[in-house]
Amino acid sequence: MAAMKLLSLVGAATAAASAGSSSSSSSSIMAVAATASSQLSRRTSSSAISPAATRTLSDADGNDYAYLQSLSGYSLQYSHCVRVKIPQESDDDAVEGNVNFYNGRYHAQYSIYATFHLCGDGNYDSSNQCSASACDYDVEYAVPMDEYLQTSLQHWQRSCENDGSSSSSCSYFGDDAAADDESQYTECVAAFQEDGMQLYYGPQCSDDGSSIVVGVFYDNECTIKTKYESPSFEYNKFRAVESGCVDCSSDMGQNTCSTFYGGSYHCMNGKDQRGQDDKMSVCSTVKKAMTSVDYSGVRKRHSGADLFLKVFLAFMTLSIVGLFLFASYSYFYQHKLAERDTMKSNDGDYNLTGYEGEGGQGPMMSGGALT
Repeated sequence: MAAMKLLSLVGAATAAASAGSSSSSSSSIMAVAATASSQLSRRTSSSAISPAATRTLSDADGNDYAYLQSLSGYSLQYSHCVRVKIPQESDDDAVEGNVNFYNGRYHAQYSIYATFHLCGDGNYDSSNQCSASACDYDVEYAVPMDEYLQTSLQHWQRSCENDGSSSSSCSYFGDDAAADDESQYTECVAAFQEDGMQLYYGPQCSDDGSSIVVGVFYDNECTIKTKYESPSFEYNKFRAVESGCVDCSSDMGQNTCSTFYGGSYHCMNGKDQRGQDDKMSVCSTVKKAMTSVDYSGVRKRHSGADLFLKVFLAFMTLSIVGLFLFASYSYFYQHKLAERDTMKSNDGDYNLTGYEGEGGQGPMMSGGALT
């Protein structure tokens, strides 16, 4: 519409110019065009700075994805810990040497990522910001774990200092918080030596990937984990980061949310929706990690194995029941046969004398008569 108005104004200016002198026509056209252009620019500018403005992108599969121009009215919450394998330029040991050779064998290298969700609809509601119904689970935002932890811990530390103890998470921050806790190991640092080998502490995923712990690594980049147990921290600060809801509308929340949102992979259906260079296949790995914790998906993928197991158990149950019934019948039948044979044997050995009289003498047969 604005473009059409611009054309009509220019056309009107041209018509007016044809009735006047040539010198005045040129200035009239320029003035009218400038006015129309200014009006169009103001309209475009006002729509671009709308708080709820979004930019819709489409991936190769035709799925629509809305990139938010403003995070005001939204909130951010931790989702998952994911180990992403670092690809090697060559698997040839002659080229790679013994760089990844530890404890008698070669090891793959992994980088740790944190994923998070955006919650809300742009209209701030403190009672419903990070509830399950308010979060968008279609998109997983992935950022390197060390960056996520450092930024998140700084956010909560400053928020608790400014707002006091309004949040339950604040009890783990402040001057009274433990100095030697997991927050000292948000990046790779030297830990201890074992048999002359230097080992390192760094962020690591728990076994199920739901939580963040401190792991023990062979290398100084914390990409090759060992089998040593994690330090026995209470992990109160990490749990506060995992459960905390960052309000993107607050002063500090704006910086935290914009840092994470702008520096993360926007993963949907295993692909980065912003078209970033994803050589490590972060989004593909995130999709697999999320599928592995989706139990409905696991049942669907393993439906063949489940069916076989059910059929096998049913067959074994019927076999055991049938064997029990057969054994019971066989025992009953054999018992009856033995009882019948005994009765026949007793009938054949019957004594006609029937009984013995006094002195051990019973009735006797003499000449066909009893005596």
